[in-house]
Amino acid sequence: MDFDPLVTFIVGTFAALALPFLVYGVVSVVKQVAGGSEDGDATARRDREVAALRQRVLELEERMEFTERLLAREGRAPEALPQQEQA
Repeated sequence: MDFDPLVTFIVGTFAALALPFLVYGVVSVVKQVAGGSEDGDATARRDREVAALRQRVLELEERMEFTERLLAREGRAPEALPQQEQA
């Protein structure tokens, strides 16, 4: 089969330009799956933020439980407290 030279040029150019992007994409996916993230600083920073947020949630849960115990000791139900408006 004989193709038009223009079609051959377009297909060849597309393949030559697309191949590096395809290889880069495959390598990136393999690195992420293997756990070798390129940006280790961002991952470490995100891990620290998640740990800090988890600690904050634990502290808030403790405060809620303490408040519930105080209310139960006084005989007041949490529903009897005024409700705050949520924005």
